Amino acid sequence: MKPANAKRRARLHREQFVGPIPGYDHANAIRKMPCCVTQALPPSVPHHVKSRGAGGKWTDLVPLCHEAHLNVHAIGRWTFQEKYGVDLEVIADQLASGALDSNGAKR
Repeated sequence: MKPANAKRRARLHREQFVGPIPGYDHANAIRKMPCCVTQALPPSVPHHVKSRGAGGKWTDLVPLCHEAHLNVHAIGRWTFQEKYGVDLEVIADQLASGALDSNGAKR
């Protein structure tokens, strides 16, 4: 088995979690937000709308409470979105662009 490449692993971590602003960890910011579906209080679970294995990056994260996170994995993203009337990809884009504040309200 090939040894892990530390530089590649660090670059992938930056691309998938941290984002372009030095010192800003998007995943930790997501953990401090209320659930985008149930509005349950933090801490939230950062959920990748597009999986890391499919090329998901730090911009693909949304805050979900533990129950909603288990539910989205149990029933699938599309069924979950239909059931709760949300579009997780749009929410992730709004959070990454700064269009939503830390409480999930539009700026």
